[in-house]
Amino acid sequence: MKKKTVVICLFVGCLFVGIVVSALIRGGLHGENNEQPKNWSGKKLTKGEKAEVIKIAFDDTRVKEMLKGKEYKIEGEPFVMSGVSSEKGKKVLWAYPTVKIYIGEDDWMRIKAIYPLVDLDKKKVTQIRGYPLKPIMPREVTKEEKKKAIKIAFNNASVKELIEGLEYEAGNVLAFEKWMTGEKLDTDDVYIHIKGTPICYIKDNRITRIVLMPSKWRKLQK
Repeated sequence: MKKKTVVICLFVGCLFVGIVVSALIRGGLHGENNEQPKNWSGKKLTKGEKAEVIKIAFDDTRVKEMLKGKEYKIEGEPFVMSGVSSEKGKKVLWAYPTVKIYIGEDDWMRIKAIYPLVDLDKKKVTQIRGYPLKPIMPREVTKEEKKKAIKIAFNNASVKELIEGLEYEAGNVLAFEKWMTGEKLDTDDVYIHIKGTPICYIKDNRITRIVLMPSKWRKLQK
C-alpha cells in the first residue's frame, strides 16, 4: 500500500509540475507578444496617430540634429511604411508609421528625404531611413531663352574650333529650376549635333565642358 501511495504521489506531482511549466510558457509567450510593436501593415492612421507620429519624430534627438540649421518641409501626411529586412538569413517584414521630411541645404541645391520610423507603442523613433534627391529639374524654355543660349554657344571660341569645317545644327536647349521651390536657374544646356556624335555642353551662360555623345543615344533624343 505504501508503494502504491508513493507512485501515485509521484505521478500527481509530475502532472502538477507539467501543468505549471506549461502555464508559465504560455504566459511568457503571451507577455512577449504584448511587448512587440503593433502590426501596422496595411493599416491607416487616425488623426490622433498622425499628430503623434509627427511629435515623436520631431522630438527625436537624431532628427533634431539632422534638421539643425537647415530648411525642411513635411511632404504630405504621416503614413505607414513597410519593407523587408534580413535577420540571421531570414526575411522579415516590417511596417511602421512615419512622416516624409525634405531637408534642404545651400538654398535647396542639396536635398535629402528622410523617414523617421516611429514605434507608437514605445513612443520613440526606431530608425531613420533616407536618400538624396536631385535638386533641379528641366523646365520649359522660351523662344527668347533658346535664341540667347544658342547665340552664346556659337560665339564661344571652343565651339567655333570644334565645328569649323563640319556640318552641324543646334539641338535641344534645356533650362532648369529648383525642384523644391520652382525658382528658375540661369543655367542653360545647349546640345550641338556634329556629324552624329559630338555635342557641346553649355552651363551658366558659358562653356564648361565638351563631351561626346554616342550616336545611338543621340538618335533617342531626336
